[in-house]
Amino acid sequence: MIILLRGYTIGADNQNIFQDTQSIRDDLTTSYEWGGRHDVKIGGEYLRFHNRFIWCLRCNGVIDATAQPVPANIESLFPVWNDASTWNTAPLAPVTRWVYHSLSDTEHQYAITRNLFAGWVQDDWKVDNHLSLNLGVRYDIDTNAHAEKMRFLPWLPGNLPHDTNNLAPRLGASYALNDRTALRGGYGLFFAFAPNDGVQQTKGYLHRFENQILNNGRADFTTVGDGFYGWFNGPKPTFEQSLQNACDVNLRPGCVYRSLTQEINYPGRQTSYSHQASAGIQRQLGTDMSLEVNYVFTGGRREETAQQVNLTYNPATGANYPFTNIATRAFPQWGAVDFELLEGWSNYHGVDVTFTKRFSHRWQGSATYTRSRFMDADPVRDQWYIGSDGLVARRPIGFALAPDLGGEYALAGAYSGGGVGAAGDQPHRAVFNGIWDMGYGVQLSGIYFYGSGERFRTNFGSDLRDEGGTVGIIGSARFRRDGTIIPRTGIVGDPIHRMDMRLQKRLTFGGHRQLDGLLEVFNLFNHANYGSYTINESNANYGQPAANTNLAYQPRMVQLGFRTTF
Repeated sequence: MIILLRGYTIGADNQNIFQDTQSIRDDLTTSYEWGGRHDVKIGGEYLRFHNRFIWCLRCNGVIDATAQPVPANIESLFPVWNDASTWNTAPLAPVTRWVYHSLSDTEHQYAITRNLFAGWVQDDWKVDNHLSLNLGVRYDIDTNAHAEKMRFLPWLPGNLPHDTNNLAPRLGASYALNDRTALRGGYGLFFAFAPNDGVQQTKGYLHRFENQILNNGRADFTTVGDGFYGWFNGPKPTFEQSLQNACDVNLRPGCVYRSLTQEINYPGRQTSYSHQASAGIQRQLGTDMSLEVNYVFTGGRREETAQQVNLTYNPATGANYPFTNIATRAFPQWGAVDFELLEGWSNYHGVDVTFTKRFSHRWQGSATYTRSRFMDADPVRDQWYIGSDGLVARRPIGFALAPDLGGEYALAGAYSGGGVGAAGDQPHRAVFNGIWDMGYGVQLSGIYFYGSGERFRTNFGSDLRDEGGTVGIIGSARFRRDGTIIPRTGIVGDPIHRMDMRLQKRLTFGGHRQLDGLLEVFNLFNHANYGSYTINESNANYGQPAANTNLAYQPRMVQLGFRTTF
């Protein structure tokens, strides 16, 4: 099972995901003369995206024991943290808010199929020796991007129209001022592959009943053993038994609130996209060098966020009414309801300066420096409700909410460890790389990367606003006990320095036979680089580096190898 405590979590779910994808594409190219030379490409592709899931999601229970500070005897309750047979969860009853426990009629197995079709046309038009234009458009459609034909009342009626407006124009231009200087720029609209999370998790809830059982004050509420589960006050019920006892099916004393804490889709959801634009100048220096300066803008729209929507809001406080007050829930017959909202937005502005020296005199090299600013925002909250047709709907709340409840536009912060919002603002980046032919078949090459400290999203570690969600994902959890709000990006990581080198020796044996010996060193100076941090302010290690297995953050490594051609 999983135990949620203030500051950290014990336990994890098990999952197996199998991806089986096929694709086919074709391009036709042609050229003709009309007001200059046109090189035209016309193409299309089909992708069958198929995922099969075996996901034991909360199937052994999740105890939310965040009602009070961590018990002083916590170590004695979990003597072996990764051996659940040694755990004693019974004493957690006084600090437990509720328990999630999911049951399935398919042993937590199900599959998702999506069919994607796309077509495009691009015209590379060389108007004359000075001006070239690139004109293009692409169109995409996905048959299951947003669970449009999935029936799951009252959230999805099963007859929603497909998102068919994914038409993406692109425009580029290059103008040569002279034989050494060129101006370039362009704009494009780019649609993303809609995240599969909402689709597969919605399908999962058709076969998974997730009980959200409020602590009823019994001393044995968190006692587990010999087929007894305290929150069920006996053995686990079946999926069908839970469904018949669901408050949204049979509202009566003792019914169970069905929880949807894994993001599901909702009516009106549309595919994420971005506006991308750039403008720059390139100048050739001498015979083998160039200097380039570019401005780059990326405006992300309909970006992925997650939000617990089974709430109503108090105009006097600008905050939500407590989720534990069932009477003030937006959907009083349900537990937590989490939508995978594609409604966040971001703006990236960057200036790149690049110097390039092409290979000559037995060496080549390049250097790039980027100064950027990356800002984003979670969506402004709406009031969700059940409309007259029995389906979920929404309207504006009508008054301002507290700044930690969405809509705050600020410097972007990554969720430590990746995932939603995986990138944060990193104002300075520099990359240097080069190759030196040392003679006698010996070549030395290397790359150096510098990145200033990246910003990370932070939270207090407790759901003090009582939003009824998982800390840091569904709710913002930035509200402190003293009434202050923790900064949205309260941590700036340490700078990153990384130097990788390769020494290569080539031996020739006549004809086309060659053997290359390779000596490679990664993170040559063994600099301590960190890509994750403890972002939970209630954790004693708040702000300190956390484990990250990404290769970019590993200590020095040496690799020997060879390559042969014949």
